[in-house]
Amino acid sequence: MKNLIQTIVVVFILLTSMKGSASFITLAENIHTNGGGNNDYSFEGTIGAENFTLFDDFTISSVSTTVHKNSGSALVSSINWWLYDDNTNTPGDILYSGNNYGYTSTFLHKQGRYDITNYEIDLSAESIHLSAGSYWLGFQLNTNNLYGPHWSFASSGTSFDNLSAISIDNGNVFTNNYPGGNLAFSIKGSAVSVSEPHSIVIFLLGLLVIAFFLKSHSVGIKHSY
Repeated sequence: MKNLIQTIVVVFILLTSMKGSASFITLAENIHTNGGGNNDYSFEGTIGAENFTLFDDFTISSVSTTVHKNSGSALVSSINWWLYDDNTNTPGDILYSGNNYGYTSTFLHKQGRYDITNYEIDLSAESIHLSAGSYWLGFQLNTNNLYGPHWSFASSGTSFDNLSAISIDNGNVFTNNYPGGNLAFSIKGSAVSVSEPHSIVIFLLGLLVIAFFLKSHSVGIKHSY
């Protein structure tokens, strides 16, 4: 019986190690550079989108964008986001999307009268899986300013892939004319875990060992009448 318990414990440890733990990594990003160009695409209905490429299968955990926000105005109440497939270097069909999402904001620095702020959306509970390929990530900021939003998408100093797009009609039409460089953005996630052959073999061997000890234990039991 003691050996049986020890065997079960060993198999449990092996199975636990097979599962592993997810670690989130940066899959693609355009880092905002102080002084990077931007344009005041801040009116209602504007979507800023950026192209990115994945070289493996990933589960998305969060997305973020950086914004030039006029100090003292244009409080961001929520954010709408989209993940599109690629349609000849422009956003194509919507794969995943969400409206009025909360965010975590991080103040980066001040540039003139603008606060340069990063807005990150947690998507770890959304089960978003993307296979290797080219995609687009889009953002639309909702504000509570009665006199109109005064913000603009920030751009990066170094281009990730030289493809950005802007829509001023809620995504019905995109044009590749975003000035001042690529949109500053980041997308994080983890590799999609797939059971490897040797892990399956270990699992099956563990079951066989347990079955052997169970059979041996049952045969060794003496009955008294």
